[in-house]
Amino acid sequence: MSTNVDTPGYRSTSLHDGYRTRKSTNPKRVDNSNDIDSIVAKPTVTDATKKNPEQHEFNTYKDQDLANKYKQTHSSASKSLPADVVKADLHSVATQGYVIIENLVSVAEVQKVKSACNDLLDHTGRNDFEGLKTQRVYAVLSKTRAIDRLVDHPRILALLDNLLMPNYLLSQAQIITILPDETAQSLHTDDEFYPGRRPRKGLRRGYHVGY
Repeated sequence: MSTNVDTPGYRSTSLHDGYRTRKSTNPKRVDNSNDIDSIVAKPTVTDATKKNPEQHEFNTYKDQDLANKYKQTHSSASKSLPADVVKADLHSVATQGYVIIENLVSVAEVQKVKSACNDLLDHTGRNDFEGLKTQRVYAVLSKTRAIDRLVDHPRILALLDNLLMPNYLLSQAQIITILPDETAQSLHTDDEFYPGRRPRKGLRRGYHVGY
C-alpha cells in the first residue's frame, strides 16, 4: 500500500489520463504550477530575505495557509512511544532519507488487510506510467476500513508530527501490485505538482507498506 501525506492548503488529485496535478483547496489561489506568486504573496526584499530567501518564502506561505484559519490539531503519537524510538526513526530519515520499520503491525492484522484488499485488485493501470501490468486501487479508505491502522499508526504519526506542519492532510491511499513482466516506470518525484525552487524542505511524505 502506498500513502502520501501533504502539508495543509494543497492536495494532489489524479486525472483520468494517469498524470498528476495539484488542486488548490483555497478558491482564491490561482492554479499556476509555474508561478510561485500563485501561492505566496510577493516577499518584501530585506537583508534577511536576501540571506535566506527560501525560508522567507516558506514562512510567507505558512502565514497565508488556509488551514491556519482553523484551530490546529496535534496528535499524541509521540507521547505514546518511547522517546528513543521516535528519535531513532527521525535520525534514519535525516541521515538515510528513509526509515524501514519492520513488523509495524501483527500477522493477524496483515491477514485482515490482505483479505479485505485482495478482492479489490480487479483491474490494471490505464497507461504505461501507471503500468499495464500493475494492479492499482485508488481511494482505498472509501472501499474498506481494514487499512485504518496503517494510516493512523502511532509510529507513522509520530514521524509526520515531526516532519510536517500541523493539520497535515492524507492526500492519497492506494494499493499497488506489480505483476510479472511489467515495464520499468520512468524516474519521477511525487511532489512535482508543487511550485517553488529545489532543493527545498519537504512538503509531502509518503510511506509504503509491504506484506
